This record gives sequence, structure tokens and C-alpha cells, in this order.
Amino acid sequence: MLKKALNIVSQRAKEIDPGQWVFVLGGWNEQQFADTPGGFTTEELDAAAPENPMFIQKSYSKAYMNSLAEQELA
Repeated sequence: MLKKALNIVSQRAKEIDPGQWVFVLGGWNEQQFADTPGGFTTEELDAAAPENPMFIQKSYSKAYMNSLAEQELA
């Protein structure tokens, strides 16, 4: 399941211009992926969107980001 989710966000990144943000807002729960509980790693998100900053909202207080997103927000 986690691999499928990464494929979905990777496909979205390919549909937009490099540098544009990929956002996933709401509807996310770490426990929905039984194969890999605990969420995404930065490395997985970097591989999924190497040319786009990516932000995946987990809750109001936590989100997952790739390296490009972290650099832009620093």
C-alpha cells in the first residue's frame, strides 16, 4: 500500500512543472499502510518527486516533506 501511495504522488509530480509543489492535505493516517507503519521517509519522498517540493499533511501538527520542501521552508 505504501508503494502505491508513493506511485500516486510520483505520478502527480510528473504531471506538473519542476519546482511546483505537490500537496497532499488531509485524509492521511500512518496506520492505513499495514505494510510499512510509521509513514514516509525523506528518501522515499525525494525519490518520488526529485524535482518538486512535496508536503504530505498527517495532522494539524505533523507533516512529511521531501528535501526540496525542507530547503524552501528553511
